[in-house]
Amino acid sequence: MKRLLVFFFILFPAICYPAIYSVKECNIDISVKKNAEIYIKEDVTYSFPQKVTEIKRIIPLIAKDLKGKSFRIFLYDIEVLGHKYTIQKGEFYKIILIRSGQEGFLGDVKVRFHYKIYGTIIDLKDFLNLYFTIRAYHYDSSIDRITFFIFLPDNFIAKEEDLLLMLNDREVSKELLNVSIDRGYIYGKVEKPIPKDGVIDFYLNLPVGLIKPGRLTEIELYLKEKKVYLIPLFVFLTAFIIWWFFGKDETTARVIHYKPPKDLNPAIAGYLFNDRADNRDLISLIFYWAKEGIISIEEVDDPLSIIFKSKDYIIKREKLLPLSAKPFEWIIFNGLFPYNVKVIRLSSLKDNFYQVMEQARKELENYIHSMDLYRKGSREIGKVFKYLSLAVFSMAVGFLFFKQWDWGISLSFSSAVLFLFSLIMPKKSSYGKNMYEILIGFKDFLEKVERPRIEKMISKNPEYFNEILPYAIALGVADKISKKFDGLFSKPPDWLSTASKDRSLFNFPLIVDMVIDDFFKLFLTISTSK
Repeated sequence: MKRLLVFFFILFPAICYPAIYSVKECNIDISVKKNAEIYIKEDVTYSFPQKVTEIKRIIPLIAKDLKGKSFRIFLYDIEVLGHKYTIQKGEFYKIILIRSGQEGFLGDVKVRFHYKIYGTIIDLKDFLNLYFTIRAYHYDSSIDRITFFIFLPDNFIAKEEDLLLMLNDREVSKELLNVSIDRGYIYGKVEKPIPKDGVIDFYLNLPVGLIKPGRLTEIELYLKEKKVYLIPLFVFLTAFIIWWFFGKDETTARVIHYKPPKDLNPAIAGYLFNDRADNRDLISLIFYWAKEGIISIEEVDDPLSIIFKSKDYIIKREKLLPLSAKPFEWIIFNGLFPYNVKVIRLSSLKDNFYQVMEQARKELENYIHSMDLYRKGSREIGKVFKYLSLAVFSMAVGFLFFKQWDWGISLSFSSAVLFLFSLIMPKKSSYGKNMYEILIGFKDFLEKVERPRIEKMISKNPEYFNEILPYAIALGVADKISKKFDGLFSKPPDWLSTASKDRSLFNFPLIVDMVIDDFFKLFLTISTSK
């Protein structure tokens, strides 16, 4: 007899205690849906001669048809009505643990299971085959009585010749199991006890077209089994909606600008560019002060290097910051030149300057809050996202520690989503948007400008490179502009002295690029040394 649809499930699992018990009655409703999902409702009556506190039910996730071919079962939407329960996942099975608490299970106990399965319907081109089995040895007990209904779609009437029944791998008559067929369902009843090693298999052929397997994708099925992975999607959608209404910036017009905004020093410009304070913003201030004549930089040999010589830099204080300098500028300046010190080596900052950098970073953020660059409230929402991200990540670590992998991975992704939205959450005000458009236009100019245009601008303003350098550092394009200014200068700026004695070899932009790189390396060491 042809078999076209295969459906496998274990109806009755074992109780996890060695106590003697029996399964008095099992009533099973099996509803076959058009999309090949199977809805299962089981009422199982256990009989406990002595008290136990837990029932353990095992449902396999791997099945085999009559030919011995294995296939995977997708099991999801599990419920145990009226009882407390937990679900554990193994590679080849799921375990439902039903707990009663201190009162325990004693006498007759009725348990109702609801769940859905998919993946057991196999299309063999000519017809479909339905298979399910009852294996008493999963209980370590006999089963006294079984009744079952198989509900078919479209009130389909199955044919008797399409139904095969087997007991312990031997075909038996339908009368022995009291099976009857009517419009839309198949009814069966087994009133004789099934011994501990007994197995009943049912096979049913169905026509092609009655059921259409394959409508559920693998991803949908995976999510049905592991709905915990829907949490990151829910978090993303929620965060996206909040960002769309409270954090999304208006479309920015990209118009070329030859100069940075006059109202913003490079550190503030760098913050506005990427909505955060970083070392790049703070380092740009050093070259901003150098251009203003507040400090000077001298390249020297590192006295501590003997075999392999390395460079160091001496930073000299030429004058004090102007009174108009911002609070975060004073923090870095006083950190460089404490107690009226006028000369320091860059290498001397390695040990404790990270504290100054961190304090300046926080003060830069505070100063940004006081400006009218961002919409009120949007930054606070971003902070909430960041704090939630940390809290969710802590929960994820806890689940991973206890080997709850699904929850741990799901919450890790959720934490990452919240953190990313915290970075893009601040929404710029009208003034901030205007300043940002200038910055973007200025950055585009630096990246795309051709050499003839640069030569013309330097002929009009010889200090143009010095003026734009701090902003190029803050915007992350300093390395690009140094190549474009190559060979356009015959002497170094007043604020920079190099170790090279041959001035004919001097290439101002290239040397500056190397100095910037050395400063970044040191400040990266500073930021990671705490």
